[in-house]
Amino acid sequence: MRIYHPIPNEDLLADLRRVAAGAGLTRAHYEAEGRYSPATQAKHFGGWGRALARAGVKPAAPPPPPEPVQRILRWSEGESVRLFRTIRWPAGHVRCPRCEQPEPVRPLPTQQLANSAYGIYACEECAYHFSDLTGTVFQQRSTAMKVWLAVLIMERAGAEQPRLRRARWLGVTTESYARKVMILQGSQLAHALGEAAWAMVGTPGQEAPCSI
Repeated sequence: MRIYHPIPNEDLLADLRRVAAGAGLTRAHYEAEGRYSPATQAKHFGGWGRALARAGVKPAAPPPPPEPVQRILRWSEGESVRLFRTIRWPAGHVRCPRCEQPEPVRPLPTQQLANSAYGIYACEECAYHFSDLTGTVFQQRSTAMKVWLAVLIMERAGAEQPRLRRARWLGVTTESYARKVMILQGSQLAHALGEAAWAMVGTPGQEAPCSI
């Protein structure tokens, strides 16, 4: 019969101090250099943060978002919507998504929209009422356009970072971030929007292929 010998507290704590070497410590760093696993430490002390506290080790500050991500996060919602409308309606030509006829469309008051930066229109051909978002992956979603743009940029500039970190940069859960990526994937409009946003905030000369 195999006999289980618990790891002494001091052995676990000493290993945390050894790897930290007087500096901050991340789970990834300890995973690579530690004698035990972060999961073992967390299970033994009731959490990774508690293990660090018991050892007197400070958690390392996560790296800041890449500069293109920081730039897009500084945008206002109005700036984000203006870029979206530029891609949605090339040359400013609004077309009815139902009949797709090149007939004039009539702008309508936007009080009924949560974000009045978007336009509402009535088609003069088929009388259909629609907004800038109608027929796109962004329709009937409460997420701000600035957030969508940030996801598109993160999938280029921060793609090498864990998804948990990207979600934290955006201030959402990992599940919420993953859903947003899934919604954007396969959308030609989203891809074009990401290309346009990258042209404005990306680092000159930096190649960053987008998975969306």
